[in-house]
Amino acid sequence: HPSGFKLLRKALGAAPGTPPGTIQLQSWFNNVRSAYGALWLARDRGDDTMAERAALVRDLALLAPREKGFFPAVLYLVGDRMVWKKGTRAFFHLNKYHLADNCITAYHLLEWYRDLEADPAILEACHQLAGAVMEVQRPSGGFPAWLAFKRGRTVIDPCLDESAESAPSVMFLALLAELTGREDYLESARAGGDFLKDRVLEPNLWYDYEAFFSCSPKPVGWMDKRSGCYPECAMSIYWTAAAFLHLFFASGEEGYLDAGRRALDRLLAHHQIWDPPFLSIDGFGGFASQNTDAEWNDARQGIIAPLLVDYYHACGDRELFERGVATLQACFTTMHLDREPFLPLRPSVRGSIAENYAHFGYDSATPGYLETDWGAGSSIYALARIMREHGQVYVNLPAGHAFGIDGCLVREMRREGEEMSLNIESQLEGGRELEIVVAGAEGSLRLVVNGKDTGIHNSDELRRGINIRWGQGPASA
Repeated sequence: HPSGFKLLRKALGAAPGTPPGTIQLQSWFNNVRSAYGALWLARDRGDDTMAERAALVRDLALLAPREKGFFPAVLYLVGDRMVWKKGTRAFFHLNKYHLADNCITAYHLLEWYRDLEADPAILEACHQLAGAVMEVQRPSGGFPAWLAFKRGRTVIDPCLDESAESAPSVMFLALLAELTGREDYLESARAGGDFLKDRVLEPNLWYDYEAFFSCSPKPVGWMDKRSGCYPECAMSIYWTAAAFLHLFFASGEEGYLDAGRRALDRLLAHHQIWDPPFLSIDGFGGFASQNTDAEWNDARQGIIAPLLVDYYHACGDRELFERGVATLQACFTTMHLDREPFLPLRPSVRGSIAENYAHFGYDSATPGYLETDWGAGSSIYALARIMREHGQVYVNLPAGHAFGIDGCLVREMRREGEEMSLNIESQLEGGRELEIVVAGAEGSLRLVVNGKDTGIHNSDELRRGINIRWGQGPASA
């Protein structure tokens, strides 16, 4: 409501002092995730300064103080002092370790190792964490959500112990097993996967910290008596779908892929595959956060978009890639490109991306942005994860699929002998370069784009990507 905005603006302008800066390594706001995207973007642009800053974030995560393998999630920068807090529970910072914070940070470090730079220090840190995580695994196969160490003893917090909060641990261990081939990691992840199947997926109990301690607080275990529905948070559904996918990659067992598709289908119940007429933004492709809160185009879409594309490659279902592209585009719908009205809080917001839209329950943008990592950072991560392998146009030649990703649509793809032709419609004005990636070619192909011959390219060149000049005369490589 406009009067509410005026009150909020007045309150922000009256806020005393400047809050201390923070660097966060947690499951929502994760600077390593943002730095992954920043490093890819820096390399793409040739920006050495940005690349160096991204590497510093990785180094900070690796050098964070450790206690029996676990590391803190939040660093406060107070003047010239650094103050660490061990873990988070939504917006609350605790002196307890949150396994989701540690495992999601380590998961993104492993992605860094796999995709960007095989730094052995990353594997060493992840080996340490894996040992600590497996040490606290419950007999059920589940994991605690929070723990602390007191006088040498491990003290498990009963809150959300053995719940969907177990999924990040499985996610992390399964990816580590995939990259290292370690059977002990895989066996622990299997036990966690069995727990997720029986205790989370089958009864549809998607309990995590956000469902109970965030913007829609409620007692743990609460149920809506009117509808009979339980709280359901898209974050833990995403974690579970990712965990099963990595279990499939690590083990090759189809049962994990089937379970992952079930979790993914549940996640897609929160996918906005329409443009709601009551919203002033184009809501198509975005994701809601949960079933007990008002959030459209939530920032979690930045971590979900790459997962959809990963599932496409595992399953071959064309719709999943299309959903991934729609989600990637939705990541940038709420970017601030004009003057932001809440300047007392942050004088410069151009290029930032709002956490979500209509969070107050009516058609209005969320004022400002919540946190750099949850909006801009998560969106750049999605961009990097998808475009690093797929360019701006992606062709899966054996499947006969072609997708426009960045400001374009593929209207038609034809293969005739040793020639492939694409009819591409640009959604942007002006000239630019367009990278076309073709996977699965055997031998060389002549590539024709909108009737223009770009030449003959071998399979390696096609897989690495063919750059054509777009919108400035004939298309050419």
